[in-house]
Amino acid sequence: MRTSPVQRPPTSPRRRLETQARACEDALRRILPALHTEKRPVDRLLGMLFRDHREYGSRDRRLIGDLVFAVMRWWGWLYGLAGQPDPGAPVAVQRLTPGVCSRLLAVAALLEGEDDLPLAALWAPRLDLDWAAACREASTGDLAARGHALRRLLGTAAPARPPAPGDLVPAAWLARIESPRPQDEFIEWCQRRPPVWLRVQRGTVAAAREALARDGLAIEPHPRFDDALRITAGRASFPALAAYREGLVEVQDLASQAVGRACAPVPGQRWWDACAGGGGKSLQLARLMNGRGTVLATDVRPYKLDDVRRRAVRADLHNIVCRAWDGRPPDPRKAAFDGILIDAPCTCSGTWRRNPDARWRTTAADLDELPRTQAAILDAVAAALKPGGVLVYATCSVFACENREAVAGFLARHPEYAPQPFPNPLTGAPTDGTLQIWPWDGDGDAMFVARLQRTGPAGPPSSPVTI
Repeated sequence: MRTSPVQRPPTSPRRRLETQARACEDALRRILPALHTEKRPVDRLLGMLFRDHREYGSRDRRLIGDLVFAVMRWWGWLYGLAGQPDPGAPVAVQRLTPGVCSRLLAVAALLEGEDDLPLAALWAPRLDLDWAAACREASTGDLAARGHALRRLLGTAAPARPPAPGDLVPAAWLARIESPRPQDEFIEWCQRRPPVWLRVQRGTVAAAREALARDGLAIEPHPRFDDALRITAGRASFPALAAYREGLVEVQDLASQAVGRACAPVPGQRWWDACAGGGGKSLQLARLMNGRGTVLATDVRPYKLDDVRRRAVRADLHNIVCRAWDGRPPDPRKAAFDGILIDAPCTCSGTWRRNPDARWRTTAADLDELPRTQAAILDAVAAALKPGGVLVYATCSVFACENREAVAGFLARHPEYAPQPFPNPLTGAPTDGTLQIWPWDGDGDAMFVARLQRTGPAGPPSSPVTI
């Protein structure tokens, strides 16, 4: 005799919200302590969390990710709610009770202006707030005004003084930033969620835009880069997008695209992307060369090159060659390149909009070690460039020790190189051979780029630079 399946009662909206809230709280409780103990960025920790919780759907993952990133973006104002004496100190997991985690998440959501957040139905009564009104108060005006508003909203849990803009970035790092605009303006930009920039990789811009529109995304082109597209409305998982699966577009920030354009490769040339990582700039170079010539993509992490190979196949590019590189100088007789791109390992301080946790993970030891690594990479590739060829050095950093000072040190050690002026890709304005891109220059990351030309044979050996 066949029996009817047991009918489970539908989950109530209240219970669904409570489940989502617990998932967000558990994620924060796992991730905050791991930032210091495991030294991994938040996006990687979230990826590990989601692999452990396959039951989370795409909406759950998006909600958890958005709220955890919001906590990190505002951590300089929130750490006191977790009983922390210092925003840069390791977070003790025993302090992260469900109540503390929910409070951190709720206040971060207020600062983000999440006035239609479903979880507000749970959090607003706990905070004794009119959620919509509190969102307007906490997310409107400049940062100084918002700090005063937050102090009023927190009541007895408020800090002794109103949170200030400078609290959102470690003071030691602010002192190293040579911004052409007021410091508070730079911090304001760091607190804004960055847009998603795409770059047309294959086919025509029109075909890519049509495919993205079919997936429900509103797109806005950049006024100078015809192949740069910004998503202005709609959200989607990129592996599910037809335009992405078919290799029509790649995700690449606008500042990163500007670096590729500063390289200005010519079809038929031979280029070396020495620190290729996932290969975004390698693919851009190959596209700019119309598939003619060669791009050698190398990295000291061989597993990263698997991403480059997959992306090259997806884009139907056949002029990218991938090889592992141990960081030692290549034989100059076998490595005469027309151009070399070094997208150097750095503090990633220029990506604080996308990776706000990097502000608190960076250490003084990093700023001692990374410039030595950058100098060693520059010296290692110097002899591999043809006379007359171009060496492009780039970082996603705003620190002079990784940028301007790194270039000055290299030029002092290598008199056969000289800066080569180039037009700012974002504006067309002339440069002296170096360019610091700021978030307000195109609503993207901050990046540094220098274009250096080898004007003669190698000079006398200089003092070696070691890592």
